[in-house]
Amino acid sequence: MIIFIRHGQTKENLEGINTGRKDIPLNKTGKIQAKECAQIMMWDKFDVVYCSPLKRARQTAKIIMKHHKHVPIIYDDRLVEREDGSATGMKQSEAYPHLVWDFKKKYHFENFEQPADMFKRVSGFYDEILEKHKGQRVVIIAHDGVGKISRMYFEGLPACKNLDGFLFDNARPYVLLK
Repeated sequence: MIIFIRHGQTKENLEGINTGRKDIPLNKTGKIQAKECAQIMMWDKFDVVYCSPLKRARQTAKIIMKHHKHVPIIYDDRLVEREDGSATGMKQSEAYPHLVWDFKKKYHFENFEQPADMFKRVSGFYDEILEKHKGQRVVIIAHDGVGKISRMYFEGLPACKNLDGFLFDNARPYVLLK
């Protein structure tokens, strides 16, 4: 089983600011969300947790996994959020008016990680952990963009290529694979 959890809320999430790989902390609400998720998952059993090394994901992982101290947390760079380059700091509504992840389109922000490149990075991660952790319960704690790619990996790309329906609530478990 693979369970995906998006990190708790940040100040920038609340304001609709595009953060990409900017290393920012959870806000007060984000910490509360992570504690609520910890309560939901308190009695579950897990074999391993993989986590983005960015601060907001690490904080979420530590809070959620406080009841599972024996479970290793492995930080993996392939789980960082998309590099948004010059779109970092912009309002999401300005940078991506419709949150479209078109794999054929080239987004023209400087130093921007294209959707196809991010898919390659995240799908390589899943190819590896599915082989390595057959029959185990795995938790992934990362970011909304990684969550979208994760759903594409397991469920396929939506016909419209618009991933508005692939949004993840902060600090809520989502089962990707049973």
